[in-house]
Amino acid sequence: MRAVALIESGRWLPEDGQTQAWPWTVTAGPETFYLPTKHEALRKVRELRASGRSNIDVGCMQVNLGYHPDAFASLEEALDPASNIAYGAKFLKHLRVETRSWARATARYHSSNPDRGQAYRAKVYRRWQELRHDRIMAPIRVAGAVARPEPVEAAAGPPAPRPRLILPTRDGKPAPPGAIAIIRGQ
Repeated sequence: MRAVALIESGRWLPEDGQTQAWPWTVTAGPETFYLPTKHEALRKVRELRASGRSNIDVGCMQVNLGYHPDAFASLEEALDPASNIAYGAKFLKHLRVETRSWARATARYHSSNPDRGQAYRAKVYRRWQELRHDRIMAPIRVAGAVARPEPVEAAAGPPAPRPRLILPTRDGKPAPPGAIAIIRGQ
């Protein structure tokens, strides 16, 4: 999930010295906008729609509003980081069940066109390998919320750190029901 989010909405932040998934990313065709706030991202999507554009991707997971019109109850929910990530995870898991392969599911997350999908899958898997082999685990940041890697019990030997995407809460409220279970593959 982290690799997909970084490929979909990764934004280099020089002040942090790293690339982060950016929750207020809006893409329409070849144009990508990294907006500073949710309010600005909402405004940009409304502006694009008003100009007749419907092929619009939003959020950390770049969920396409045209292909997934019923994914969210509202545009505000689509740009909520926890909801966007939860839906992206649910969709990726659905593709995994449908294709019976994480590789094919990752390719299809981007495109059902085999050539475009395979190129995308290769990018995600390269990023995933970089993340897996990074010995120093940096915090995961989504819109300024910091999540630290949790140790995961190994079959033998001491626990090794492994990146996990931990959803931020909004205004002290918990993430949407089932969001963490979806991301953990349950």
